[in-house]
Amino acid sequence: MARILVVDDEKSIRNTLSEFIMEEGHEVLTAEDAEQAFRFLGENRLDVVVTDIILPRITGVDLLNRIHEVEPSVQVIMITGEPTVDTAAAAVRTGAFDYLSKPISRDEIKAVIASAVRVKELADERERLEAENLRYREHLEEEVAKKTEALRESEEKYRRVVENADEAVFIAQGSVLRFVNPKTCEVTGYSAERLLSIPFVDLIHPEDREMVLDRYKRRLAGHDVPSVYEFRIIDARGETKWIEIRPVLIEWEDSPASLNLASDVTKRKQAEAALHAALQGTIEAIGLTTETRDPYTAGHQRRVTELAGAIAAELGLETERIEGIRAAGLMHDIGKMAIPAEILSKPSALNDMEMVLIQSHPRVAYDILKAISFPWPLAQIVLQHHERIDGSGYPEGLRNDEILLEARILAVADTVEAMASHRPYRAALGIDVALEEIEAKMGACYDPDVAEACLMLFREGRFAFDDAASRSG
Repeated sequence: MARILVVDDEKSIRNTLSEFIMEEGHEVLTAEDAEQAFRFLGENRLDVVVTDIILPRITGVDLLNRIHEVEPSVQVIMITGEPTVDTAAAAVRTGAFDYLSKPISRDEIKAVIASAVRVKELADERERLEAENLRYREHLEEEVAKKTEALRESEEKYRRVVENADEAVFIAQGSVLRFVNPKTCEVTGYSAERLLSIPFVDLIHPEDREMVLDRYKRRLAGHDVPSVYEFRIIDARGETKWIEIRPVLIEWEDSPASLNLASDVTKRKQAEAALHAALQGTIEAIGLTTETRDPYTAGHQRRVTELAGAIAAELGLETERIEGIRAAGLMHDIGKMAIPAEILSKPSALNDMEMVLIQSHPRVAYDILKAISFPWPLAQIVLQHHERIDGSGYPEGLRNDEILLEARILAVADTVEAMASHRPYRAALGIDVALEEIEAKMGACYDPDVAEACLMLFREGRFAFDDAASRSG
């Protein structure tokens, strides 16, 4: 168990980080400013200090310098709510162990604390050995011989710890591995001699090599890089495995190197993939329940989903966010289950009461979805998909950025598909008319960037509804 000091002028952050760290069995002290931290430093043996860069009166960087003056082996982790490359580089140059940006997740702080504690233990052991070496030189030859044997036993004990570790431990320097423990051989399927003789890039999956090499080089250069990340390797049998790695910058034979602690997380990734597939199946099943009650709009949600996903990709959104938009698209009309089927399929114009019922479906959908835990804000996206940026939409009359970008994308896709397809009260208007509507009202009803992306997709021939969609509702 290590003793950790958390320094931040925000009590909520101190408490949250303390709870995360104590879950790992460490003792945690907290301080609200650098002066209080100085007092703790004088009264307690500290292993790791987690400090905000911006503190009242005395900055976190000044605190870092003071700590290193008094206790050089204490590992200091800098945190900030205003991350920049310059502040990250400055913190690392000043001697920070690592640099994290707020908000800090439970897994992130646990991983960096674990790495810092290991480094502190190594530093303490090195300091102890150096002190013993000094005493050796001051004693008689027989004392030197005795202590030398103790040192050998200590090194052997440490070697056994590393060799029997449940994590892969390896040191990368230049383009090769300089040290590997038996667990590294077990995970990769290669012998130690083979691992030490080939460029380590050969082990990395081709699709992940650029990312891994970039982070490796940036860490060696002292830049801010994630303290924990995952990538794939190809083992000796040609099978793909997922690795979670926690690298630490060290000196190895007077040159910079990366000490890496890695775990095989292949089974976890497979479980996550299975869970994701089950989630997608559930979402699709929920969406299909709407179509069974409204044959005229069968396929509507799927076509809206395809167009919304294409627009999101055209806008350059990240894959995870696009998946959320597609999930919302598949369920955006689920609230229509609460509307009588005769209204949904009415072949003539709706009266005022019927229109009120129709316009209630986003709120009904929100009430259904809000209690379900999704990786995305699906309930809010579905609630807002009939909002318009000029405030003319429903149910809340939101404007501009009050509407989630995902909902603004869904609004355009929903409008285009609805106008291009057949409805009980009218024939299909066609895709050209639908696009003219979007172009005429872009910047007024529809987000201009979203509308422009949609128009470009159709006009450049990079998206089209299938023939079945254009003939059915």
